[in-house]
Amino acid sequence: MEQEEFLNLIQTDGAAVYGFCVKLAESRMEADDLYQDTFLKAYEKRRQIDRFSNPRSFLMSIAVGLWKNRRRKFARRNRIALACAGTGEGSGMDAGGFGRGEAQDIEAVRDDGLLPEEELIRKEECQMLRRVVKELPEHLRLPLYLHYGAGSSVDEIAGILHIPAGTVKSRMFRAKNRLRKELEERGYEV
Repeated sequence: MEQEEFLNLIQTDGAAVYGFCVKLAESRMEADDLYQDTFLKAYEKRRQIDRFSNPRSFLMSIAVGLWKNRRRKFARRNRIALACAGTGEGSGMDAGGFGRGEAQDIEAVRDDGLLPEEELIRKEECQMLRRVVKELPEHLRLPLYLHYGAGSSVDEIAGILHIPAGTVKSRMFRAKNRLRKELEERGYEV
């Protein structure tokens, strides 16, 4: 892929990749870093990108790999820091390996004619769903993010995560069942 084609790729798929990075990293600062690192790595591998076979899947695969590597690196550093300090306190990183703080979601401004009370209820339900999804194990959460957040098909997700399509389907099924059960236990109709 030539440089001009790569720039077109950034313009066409950049927003989808960034949205996926936000879901993975759970904060805007970490998402920005992950997004930039993804496209830097993609630029290095631009000769391997086939513009006719789904380059967005290739980009998502790079983002997932970088994110997993970051999490492993931060987990290793935290274990070393805890061993050196000899205390039970963490180093300011959350379970995902990223800095603590509120996740900054990117939401489009809507004018859907809802009453303020209805809009508040909808936002609360969305926040609850996001919290429940974040509680899922990584192997169940990633296929959901890729399918519903990035619009990837089952076959694309299988390629991104390097697992069989049947495994993707079963993980999505198990994730949806867990979500349904958890939301029903918290009093939400599913």
